[in-house]
Amino acid sequence: MIVLYILQISVALSTQFGQATTNQIWIAFVSYFTYSQLFIFVSVHAVVSVCLDSLLHRNGNVWVKTKRFNN
Repeated sequence: MIVLYILQISVALSTQFGQATTNQIWIAFVSYFTYSQLFIFVSVHAVVSVCLDSLLHRNGNVWVKTKRFNN
């Protein structure tokens, strides 16, 4: 999976002249272990939260709106 991620980033960087440097590839490698892995955790947490709301009959789909203007 990491090879596919690095390949995708490398192709995206190579479309812009001068962007596909070894430094950029290392940054992409580090971002895989930070941002991409964190996204998996956040996604699983969201799915578990929705499932628990369904099982426990909670209304978890409430959006709290911020009042922005005084009318």
